[in-house]
Amino acid sequence: MIFRKENIKNMTTEDLNKVRVELLKKRMHSRDLLETECFENMSDLIDAEIQRRIA
Repeated sequence: MIFRKENIKNMTTEDLNKVRVELLKKRMHSRDLLETECFENMSDLIDAEIQRRIA
């Protein structure tokens, strides 16, 4: 699951929330530090986009 910033901007807020939940689940169950960091980075991008839309 790889997201580019352009793809995130084209997603609906509902889709962003679904992806955010999936990333949180994967992050909680991951034992690989690099994988966890990738999930955190993707979550941060999604969170920023959701906050931008709310503001």
